[in-house]
Amino acid sequence: MRRLLVPWIALGLIACGEGSSTAPDLPDAGEVRESTCPPAPSLGEDPVDLAPWFRIRASGTRPRGLWPYESEDGPATIRDGRPDTSWKVPDDAEESWLELDLVPLLGRALPLASIAWQLDGAPPERVDVIGQGTCGGPEAFRLSWENPSMPLDLGNRPAGCLRIVLRPSGPLAVVSLSLSSRDADLAARTLDDPPPTPPTPPRCRDSGVIEGFYGIPWSFRERHDMLQAMASLGLGTYLYAPKNDPLHRSRWREPYPDDERARFHLLAQEARRLGLRFLFGLSPFIDYRDDKTDYQILLEKCRAFLEDGADGIAILADDIEFETSVPVDGAMGAMHVAVVHRLRQDLGLPPVWFVPTVYSDRRSVDWPGGRAYLQSLRDLDPEVVVLWTGPNTGNATLSAADLQAVTEAIGRKPLIWDNFYANDGGDGFFGRLFLAPYQGRTPDLPGATVGIAQNLSIQGALSRLALRTFGEWIRDPGALSLPELRRQAAAGEAEQARSRDPDEDADLLAGVMEVFDGFSSVDPPRDRAIEALAAAVVESLAMDQAPAPAAVGDLLEALAWRASLASRLHHSGVQVDLADELAFPLEKVRLEARIGRWAMGALAKRLGGDDASDLLARADDEALESAQRRYLVSPDAMASLLEAVRRFPAQDLGYRWLTPSPPATTCMAGVPLEFEAGAEGTHLRVAGLPGTVQVDLGRVRWTPPHGGHYEGVGVVWREAPDPGWGFFDVVLDCRDPCQDP
Repeated sequence: MRRLLVPWIALGLIACGEGSSTAPDLPDAGEVRESTCPPAPSLGEDPVDLAPWFRIRASGTRPRGLWPYESEDGPATIRDGRPDTSWKVPDDAEESWLELDLVPLLGRALPLASIAWQLDGAPPERVDVIGQGTCGGPEAFRLSWENPSMPLDLGNRPAGCLRIVLRPSGPLAVVSLSLSSRDADLAARTLDDPPPTPPTPPRCRDSGVIEGFYGIPWSFRERHDMLQAMASLGLGTYLYAPKNDPLHRSRWREPYPDDERARFHLLAQEARRLGLRFLFGLSPFIDYRDDKTDYQILLEKCRAFLEDGADGIAILADDIEFETSVPVDGAMGAMHVAVVHRLRQDLGLPPVWFVPTVYSDRRSVDWPGGRAYLQSLRDLDPEVVVLWTGPNTGNATLSAADLQAVTEAIGRKPLIWDNFYANDGGDGFFGRLFLAPYQGRTPDLPGATVGIAQNLSIQGALSRLALRTFGEWIRDPGALSLPELRRQAAAGEAEQARSRDPDEDADLLAGVMEVFDGFSSVDPPRDRAIEALAAAVVESLAMDQAPAPAAVGDLLEALAWRASLASRLHHSGVQVDLADELAFPLEKVRLEARIGRWAMGALAKRLGGDDASDLLARADDEALESAQRRYLVSPDAMASLLEAVRRFPAQDLGYRWLTPSPPATTCMAGVPLEFEAGAEGTHLRVAGLPGTVQVDLGRVRWTPPHGGHYEGVGVVWREAPDPGWGFFDVVLDCRDPCQDP
């Protein structure tokens, strides 16, 4: 049995251009402050809400059943404006913490005015509020929040990171949190930024977005951002029709509260300023009584939203078979047509869209009266737009030929309600992100339709990425390849976020889209790059052959990138709502990547004739933890890899599991660092640190863009002599002398 060699890679952080393998001497903080630091910000009169600016991390989330849900239980719910969601504080730990990092998006510390929150549950035994110049840096101040039911005055103390440490006394949830600053520069930036210049009229007036899914509707902020994305893509219409808005569907007779109507009014105004149309949808037919009373209620509710600025209305009759005993037949269709006609006339002939109960070819044959229902729609006024999903509710492919039958049946071209990105089916249990480029549609499809509207995913921010691929496709259907669509979408989102480094953030978002490469007809999403790299190793092992170190190095590098995605996203310029929605999915990705790397470590030991039970046990632990996360992505890839390694017998083929010494853990913002593999011929890659530069085969340079806590992963491999591979974690707390005390 051959024992592991002592670590033979002298790997550390060295100052750029130096030859030492020790951590660099950091500049004297006082000297740096005096020479390069900007002056202290001036204070303004009114406090500014910092919710759009801070990144959120937490020590954990109390699971609700098998696992927590990011949209209802995660730490980001503290800023979603919904009273029915909250961060569920873990109750199995003596202390929990919530961390608010201002530096990634603002680049500096701010004078903090006050903090307040709404709690639900047992009052905590103790709450401490700790300010730091940068997360992971020394404390700037520590305050005891003696009465957490009241706001805490932070006295304009400067901080770039705020950590709230709680000692719960029982089940506790944080429903909302506000953090404010009187920083005058931020106030000017927030209030005085001119609105984006209105674009030219949309190229595709009837194509756009449907908020029509089951699940928690989008926030108004997500809707406003979606309008901006639509305008940049030349898409023209937004339809509001979320199934789980009770006042839209289950309690459609009830009026919207005044504050909700005011928000919709602002949304409609924003759409009009951007040259878009905003349509308000109602779904009354689940229990509609064809009488004067119900009609009058429906009429007045539609009229109210037209008065509030909506450009038109949509009447939806989809999925009512689950909630009504009325048969789907020609009589039902005739009643729907009569109501829509009368509404349009009484409202003064505004644009009207209609979603029929029979909305696909499949539904027209599933019910005995389906075809008769469809034929009744020929009596609709030609100006009424009829929405149609295609052969099925969701379709992997669509062409003009698929619409010939419905066009003939209803006497007009339909508008496609496209469920390509819809992820609401089954989202109450497993979670899926669909971020594949728009595909499977022939270039002749737009000409056979009134338009194409995307019913997007529950995740409103991530839906912008998906929509952008559709917007790029419809500019010139079929002209761009899938990688080009993905890259254009990522670049568009980085541009809308006004990122400091749009190219870096576009690379990051394009990579995230590749990880979650799926759509509603290809479920679950597949990380095709990882699947291919892992399959190559499995194939070698199946033939009783050791995989080439370069092939394993490629796999480990891809796994390292995925394991460190969350940290890289944290320090990017990506908007907060998009980062919030990725937090839970990327935790799944991280755990799956760690399964793979421990499997590869075990394989290296077995190829050296050594026992690998310790590393296989670590992989099993990661697999158990991964199973407690609800998101799905290539669920069999790492399981198959681990099983192949487990079956492969230990035999000494001269390979080594390389165990580099951990690098130093300190660094300074703006000061270049280098990672170095000391042994000649050793390949070195470091993932997760934004802006890394490959200097040569065994050297990587990185300059921290700002202070804070960074987590990356390094990978090494060598082909000969003594072939082998290994990995190491990079955990760095980078100081910023202008902010850290």
